[in-house]
Amino acid sequence: MRPAATPSGRVNSHSRRDPSRVTILVMNYQRGYTAMQAGSPLAGLRVLELTARGWCSASLAGRVLADLGANVVTAGAAAVPSAAAPARSPAWLASSGKHPHASDLTRPDARDVLTGHLVASDVVVLDRESYAVLAREGLDDDVLVALAPRTVFLCLTPFGLTGPLQGRPGSELTVQAAAAIMATNGYTDDPPVRAGVPVAAMGGALLGVAGALAALHEREASGLGQFLDQAEYDTLIAFLGTWLPAYEMTGENPSRIGNRHALTAPWNSYRSRDGWLIVCTVNQAQFEDFARAIDMPELVDDHRYLDSTARTRNVESLDAVVEEWTRSRTTAEAVAILSRGGVVCGPIPVLRDVLSDEHARHRGTVVPTPHGPVSGRFLRFTPTPGTTDTAGPATRTSVHGGDLGPLHGIRVVEVCAFTAGPLVGRLLGMMGAEVVKVEPPAGEATRHMPWRMPGGSYLYHINNTDKLSCTLDMNEDRDQRELRELTADADVFLSNLLPTTLERNGLGSAELCATSPRLVYGALTGFGSDGPYGGRKALDTVVQALAGIMDLTGFPEREPLKVAVSIADLLGACSCLLGVLVGLLARERTGRGMTVEASLYDASVWSTQEDWWRSESTAVLRMGNRHAQHCPHDCFPTRDVPVALSVETEAEWLALAGAMGRSDLAADLALTTADGRLRQRDRIEEAVSAWTSTQDADAVVTACLVAGVPACVPASLPDVIEGAQTAAREMVVTLDVPDHGPMRLIGSPFRFSRTPVRVRRTAPRLGRDNDDLLRTATTTLGDQGAPTHRPDNKE
Repeated sequence: MRPAATPSGRVNSHSRRDPSRVTILVMNYQRGYTAMQAGSPLAGLRVLELTARGWCSASLAGRVLADLGANVVTAGAAAVPSAAAPARSPAWLASSGKHPHASDLTRPDARDVLTGHLVASDVVVLDRESYAVLAREGLDDDVLVALAPRTVFLCLTPFGLTGPLQGRPGSELTVQAAAAIMATNGYTDDPPVRAGVPVAAMGGALLGVAGALAALHEREASGLGQFLDQAEYDTLIAFLGTWLPAYEMTGENPSRIGNRHALTAPWNSYRSRDGWLIVCTVNQAQFEDFARAIDMPELVDDHRYLDSTARTRNVESLDAVVEEWTRSRTTAEAVAILSRGGVVCGPIPVLRDVLSDEHARHRGTVVPTPHGPVSGRFLRFTPTPGTTDTAGPATRTSVHGGDLGPLHGIRVVEVCAFTAGPLVGRLLGMMGAEVVKVEPPAGEATRHMPWRMPGGSYLYHINNTDKLSCTLDMNEDRDQRELRELTADADVFLSNLLPTTLERNGLGSAELCATSPRLVYGALTGFGSDGPYGGRKALDTVVQALAGIMDLTGFPEREPLKVAVSIADLLGACSCLLGVLVGLLARERTGRGMTVEASLYDASVWSTQEDWWRSESTAVLRMGNRHAQHCPHDCFPTRDVPVALSVETEAEWLALAGAMGRSDLAADLALTTADGRLRQRDRIEEAVSAWTSTQDADAVVTACLVAGVPACVPASLPDVIEGAQTAAREMVVTLDVPDHGPMRLIGSPFRFSRTPVRVRRTAPRLGRDNDDLLRTATTTLGDQGAPTHRPDNKE
């Protein structure tokens, strides 16, 4: 059993609802899925959402499931019709597509009624508050699984149900603070600043739903559900993969460098005559393209800019040259010139322009309604044509726990490079799938990035755990045939290469799915396959800019900021993972596969929806650590270090006022609502600052947590990597790498009660598994007719 109380050891007395009353729904569910319908791959899935907040990772998980066709019924304090929430508000968006229906559980047969509803559901989604109430009534995770053994319970909380921070109240601000997201954004001389989009809630929702779908997939074989303990904190630690190498290799806290890149230049945001644009160059060839595009070829021979090392060392002077050029042009003019020259770049639009962008509308990511824009699809599913096999496949092996993950028996062929695609493969491998990474003979690009060690760069080792490796040259007809044969035996084909590249090599979805109709084909691209930006090359920072994330991140008096953890890559990877798992689960019902299309752009635009309601404002939308709907919500000074503190409900406001000893504020009826507090933001922030500045940070955090108010000292990267919560949740793990020794890697953000999801193997040596995987590897006839052997590639 796991404790469910606040850090003070009790359920907070200032809870949003009377904890003696539990609300649930009245349902008439029938066993069994309906057949998958076009556009609704989860049609017939029964989901019960028990949440206290209208906008949190749990309610967003319910919305994702509803968008995928599941029948989602809400209960708890958040179980209000979408029509009852202000139009376009985040709660209104999160409740769309759900069916609220609540009844009081104070009647004598309450527990029996609840048990019936739990048993009738395929998935039950819980948040911190609803789980705490159930646990107080004796319905903790062990009891829930015993009462409803076929149900998958998805419990999404800020910090999880284990570790020293278990059960702690948390908000988007404080979870970002605790997980070092704030400490990686912006500039070293500026205060820590949150990501302008709710990365903990959005990322937590995507990974939480992915976990639930993996558990449902496993249930098809075992007949058993399980309990998933999903923490927003774990999600954000999993997002630190690009930052871990610098810390591990230097022992120092990496510097915050704003929109620049640590390894190359020019890579930054630059002012134009009428706004901002982003420019990214990755290598020497791209720098030469850039110099030609701005009609300054002499830069290539300038000793200050001869290579990436020189350019990053002289980045100040180089950025000054670039900005002198961009300031003399409009954003559109500069982007047009650079794009014609092959430079990866883009404007940094304001959010209202993103929501009216032709590409966002074409992709269906933004859907106009009479009430304003609402979020549409961020995944596309195309079922493979053919006759539906209602009997489903008969090859699954029952899994009953042990060390086998929920995807044991699934084979994935991964043809991916860099960050987003390999992350999808890594997560599938953690879940127990056999992931075959196909690389060119020289190795995937990240093997050769800085922080090298045996087998490849540190980042390669992080992104490619739990995989096999084989080498094939996509330019060789023989190797193309080998790859198609390898895929013929696979359940999933995964790639983040350009669709045109795949089709040219006979690896498009139409070709592979025609010969393997049960294949789930996962395509992850920057901007999708169609629309004005379709097929366009993408880098994370450019996608963040075009999707509106940069417009929302940073301080209002400063430039738009990227989220430093490459959030477009990460959200795109999470959405692709979810889509692949949807495809596998749907295949269990239909016997046929599908093509799943995910894009960094679609997922990134989807992540901005919390602020869509204010997108028409002409004011700068960046608010630093403040929030457009909540107050107080900021970092406040103490006698030593700042404290991130947030209030989102009336109960939290009254609790904070009590902790501060300000009965006058608690009694002021003008401050009982969020709108009222926002109207007096300066007064409230002054009162909070006066209270916090007289105490040490630890004292402020303790007082807030005892009262049930989210608070946290923004953690540094070393704080998080070496922290007790990270260790307790096994989010940084140590494995032995051949020819190197112990290496610390990012752990699994999934906690399954019955089928463990964990890092089992380090990244493979290049070509290590050639002989085992390639059918003709040892006997293929070469050009002269002699047998040839394809050796592994040793670095």
